[in-house]
Amino acid sequence: MNRLASFGGAGANMHARSRVYWGLRLFLSTVIAQFCLLMVWLSLIGEFDLACVDDLIKNFDPCSAYELQEPSSTFYSPSTRPILVSRLNALTLNVQSELQRQGFAPGRIKVERMLNMRFEGTDTSLMVLPGDEDGDGDEDFEAAFRRVYKAEFGFLLEGQSVSVDDIKVRSDRPLFMPSSYCCRFEESGKHSIVSANPSFRRSPA
Repeated sequence: MNRLASFGGAGANMHARSRVYWGLRLFLSTVIAQFCLLMVWLSLIGEFDLACVDDLIKNFDPCSAYELQEPSSTFYSPSTRPILVSRLNALTLNVQSELQRQGFAPGRIKVERMLNMRFEGTDTSLMVLPGDEDGDGDEDFEAAFRRVYKAEFGFLLEGQSVSVDDIKVRSDRPLFMPSSYCCRFEESGKHSIVSANPSFRRSPA
């Protein structure tokens, strides 16, 4: 009886171990299968992301702005300011029309209106982008020019007239654009380009 009981107990133990063994195998097989599926899914996602990045790189255009610039030869004064503003308005419409033609929504187009200014009798020109804090706050280019000039050189040429050499309107574009589009830089290499807006500053060409 003891032997039979012992044999029966050993058989039960073997059966229990067999169930545990097959249970573990089933669990590990499931885990491995799910892991393989996960790796396949991650691989597909990685290929998709790489394809997107590759497409963005192919379409990357280092020229991320569109601008128009015209020469000018006039003094900045209360009498010439309306004429300069009118020319800026015309350039602004041209820039906006071109960007809309390229597919940009009007609400996304932000322009910067600038004048390339210098004191009469000097060769140093500053490309000025006025801010709300300058003068009357309504595109007061002369106040912006004087502020920037003093910040750059530490002094002002009091009594000197201010000349306008160029008129420019610029609009930033998204970084990734079709390579057929490119911005146009027409700045003179001898000019020092400085803006009244601290976020806009460019070294000479």
